[in-house]
Amino acid sequence: MPSATNPDKYTLKIEVDEKRTASVGVGGGVDSVAGPFGSMSFSDGNFRGRGQVISLSSQIGSGTLNSMSNSINNAGTTFMPTGRTYNLEASFIEPNLKGTNTSMAVTGFGRNMGSMFIDQAMQRTLGASVVFSKPLKGAWSANLGLIGEQTTLRNMANIAENQSILTSMTSRALETGLAANSLQAGQLAEQYRNNQLKGGAYLTVNPSITRDTRDSAIDASKGSFIKLSASPSAGFSGGFLKAGASASTYKSLGKGVTLALNAQGGTSVGGLPQFAQYRLGGWNGVRGYRAFSDLGTGAGMLMATAEVRSKIPLPETNAVFRAVKKNVKAVAFADFGQVMGNGITNSLLSRNSMGASVGLGLRVNMPMVGLVRIDYGLPIISSVLGRNVPRLTIGFGEKF
Repeated sequence: MPSATNPDKYTLKIEVDEKRTASVGVGGGVDSVAGPFGSMSFSDGNFRGRGQVISLSSQIGSGTLNSMSNSINNAGTTFMPTGRTYNLEASFIEPNLKGTNTSMAVTGFGRNMGSMFIDQAMQRTLGASVVFSKPLKGAWSANLGLIGEQTTLRNMANIAENQSILTSMTSRALETGLAANSLQAGQLAEQYRNNQLKGGAYLTVNPSITRDTRDSAIDASKGSFIKLSASPSAGFSGGFLKAGASASTYKSLGKGVTLALNAQGGTSVGGLPQFAQYRLGGWNGVRGYRAFSDLGTGAGMLMATAEVRSKIPLPETNAVFRAVKKNVKAVAFADFGQVMGNGITNSLLSRNSMGASVGLGLRVNMPMVGLVRIDYGLPIISSVLGRNVPRLTIGFGEKF
């Protein structure tokens, strides 16, 4: 409409009807670690109309399927304990702190899950964090985190299982010459088992810097990602420092085919507790081994992975072929990893400090679930127990 004060100017009036930005979710399901679980969540992506984000989430599970998880991921062991699990989290994100391009995320959390580091132990972590992020020039960004958390480890092994763990460690101490007699071997086994179960309260400062030139953070086909980080931690029982670096690069080899390479490493100084160590196993570790039982943990780590990811070349003659071509990829991979600085514990638990494997896999993009990763790996380096059996690893999202 024409301006009331200047006929050569117009006043533009736009009426905006803001859509709802809040959501509430109630659900449930079955998870290999949490077992049957129930969940509730609330989020608002435009809190107070300022672009701020708040979210609350909770998940409570029975943990009753860990025997199944053991049979799939750790055949022949009872690594994962059976115990009630929970995962609670509340967060607030300010995307433009004080009107700048620096964001701030404040999170409080409580988790109680089967430990992925310690046999037959539940790991409870309670804490809070504040993370500041700022974009820099040339695809670089800087982050600064402040984290306070209390970790408690609870031995879930019954008398027979705990005795079995100690008996196995005692036998290994004698076999490897770490102890001269049965008495020394038993004392050594008990000492290292107790050390495994030590928790603690720590305050951590976590500065990091990243450079991201990927064309997609979820399904990259070109570009690279680099991250450098350091994490000094102080606690009542002492402190430690962890420092790490990771570099990934992606190169197109043709239509729908990508070569993805990753190398990462980390080191530490000070009294690094067992629950904070680097690990070779797990869903994002060296595939082809039992996820938590064959490969060890350490105060330092090196890992490298090469993958060729390809869409499946099917003719788009029907809906099924089109869906497969759009949502499924085939992968060939090679993994290598080594941990350092925890040799006695790994030896007592019959775990390798080095692993390497090759294999094939599928990536399936499933509605309401996301990317499911299914990999079948063959160990090149035999485990301490002499097993070279190919194994299936199932995870979510790309490994890198």
